Amino acid sequence: MRYGAARASRDVRCETSSAGLPQGTVGACALWLARLVVDVVLAAGYEARRTPLRHFLGIYSCSAATLFYRWRSRAASRSVAPMLAVAAELEARGSPETKARLAGSARRLHRVALFYYMMGIMQVMGITQSLFSSDTPVSRLLQSAPYGQLLSGLLTLAHLYAMVCGLFAYYTMLPVLFAMFGACSALFLALGGECSRAEHAGGGPGGVKYLAAQHAHLTLAARRARLLFADLFAHVLMALLSLPLLGTFELLVSLKDVDSVTLTTFSVIAIIFAPICLAGQALEDASSSVRGGLYAGPWLEEGAGPRRARAHLMLGADNCGARMAVGGLGSLNAASLLHVVQRWFSFLNMLLNTAKA
Repeated sequence: MRYGAARASRDVRCETSSAGLPQGTVGACALWLARLVVDVVLAAGYEARRTPLRHFLGIYSCSAATLFYRWRSRAASRSVAPMLAVAAELEARGSPETKARLAGSARRLHRVALFYYMMGIMQVMGITQSLFSSDTPVSRLLQSAPYGQLLSGLLTLAHLYAMVCGLFAYYTMLPVLFAMFGACSALFLALGGECSRAEHAGGGPGGVKYLAAQHAHLTLAARRARLLFADLFAHVLMALLSLPLLGTFELLVSLKDVDSVTLTTFSVIAIIFAPICLAGQALEDASSSVRGGLYAGPWLEEGAGPRRARAHLMLGADNCGARMAVGGLGSLNAASLLHVVQRWFSFLNMLLNTAKA
């Protein structure tokens, strides 16, 4: 089989181990953030501030992804270990339908990773053009200083280095995120299907205790993944959701000055935020499928002991639902996406009413 059940889980380990960022990436990102802060402060008017402000939000997210790889790459590799164990068991004992479902999920997650790799390449091309063509207060100050041309060129090269490394970290972190939570969802669904099979009836080696052990592994993997990304979401999503708000403000204040970059800021909702929320909703739905699979299991073929174990596992599965969370701010799911869209429309109505007044 070209795509095995553990393919998506192995992709996480491959990404986190191969994403060894070059030395100085964090320092280069910090230098660019400091330069953008100066550009925003010294710029005359919003027209001159909007480009460095966009770059600031983008490089802030990239810096968070860079620190994620610096501090948590080993933790990410350890987080997939329980998923790999469950995937190996399902490959060995699962039904053909389960294996086919897992293989399809692995192919889908692989295509998702390729999509974000292409997005990263497009971002590098677009930001590089604006980086070399922008006229900012810092660049003008350097031009007036001794060896200004040399200093400006070195600073631009440092920013280019930070941009490439930061975007590499960001657009490889997203496939890791989707592969980790997507693989966990696929394994939960597969385990739910296995719970209803007659082959797992009774208290033997492949019975309810076996299902409970696999569910415990998946619950542990989901918990580790949630804790791994919880505080990272708080930083990335804060910057991510600020871009459409700035774009909305620009559209209402001065429609003539709107450029293509302003319009592309709205795409982050559909390209990044919405898929993250939908992945969180899929994880919640998949974790609840184990209870349904246990309920549809072969009760009449089991004795009293396995029945009690099945009932206890149903209660435990109901109380141990997996979710994707933002650190201290709640869960990421379809309700979160709807809430953000509603707040965006409220912000839009407020700006429209202010403009009319």
